[in-house]
Amino acid sequence: MGRRTALGFRGRPTLAGRRWRTTDVVAEALAGVPRGADVVIAHSFAANAVLELLCRRVPDRLQAVVLVSPFYRATPERFHWSDISYYLNDFHRILAEGIRVSAAHPPPNEVVEQMALRLRERVGPYGWMRFFDSYLRTPFLDLSGVLVPVLVIGGRRDLAVPIEDVEALAEALPAGRLARVAASGHFAMVEHPPWFTSVVQDFLAVNAPPSPLPIVDVPLELL
Repeated sequence: MGRRTALGFRGRPTLAGRRWRTTDVVAEALAGVPRGADVVIAHSFAANAVLELLCRRVPDRLQAVVLVSPFYRATPERFHWSDISYYLNDFHRILAEGIRVSAAHPPPNEVVEQMALRLRERVGPYGWMRFFDSYLRTPFLDLSGVLVPVLVIGGRRDLAVPIEDVEALAEALPAGRLARVAASGHFAMVEHPPWFTSVVQDFLAVNAPPSPLPIVDVPLELL
């Protein structure tokens, strides 16, 4: 049996200038999972890297994928000049939301704001450009060959990813499934863990057999 793998991204400024593609890093990480991964769960920018990899090839043994709050636009016309300003100047707001919802006792707003700005500096311009370039490529992804079942999860209050784009991605995938949560932002797995766990378990019960092996959390040092 393969292992179920969760992919995440953490910033490392010392790697900012490296000339690799995020899909190559994802492929390398999955190749390093003993006996292969049967399920991948990826969030945000990591979800985009996984989606691009699936468009190139579906890794061996992979039976199902869960993409949480992926960045996607169905057509180039969905992008506007204002999007550049929004995702550049308000990028720290996404980071602040992650800090706030992850904290057992959230700090004052001004502390969260400063933490988010420090984290944005850690990501840096190179990291941001990799993110936005990946976002801009999404209308040109050939999703027709992604035959593996994919559950796409989105929150209606997501300030980073419009829910209509999440819906469009699920519809465009040949074996796409959609799960929406009305009262969630960009981090549904943290904001509504019981709901998230139930939805993912129901999806995997149908599309991937149970694995006796533990989940392997593989951090991808991409930024």
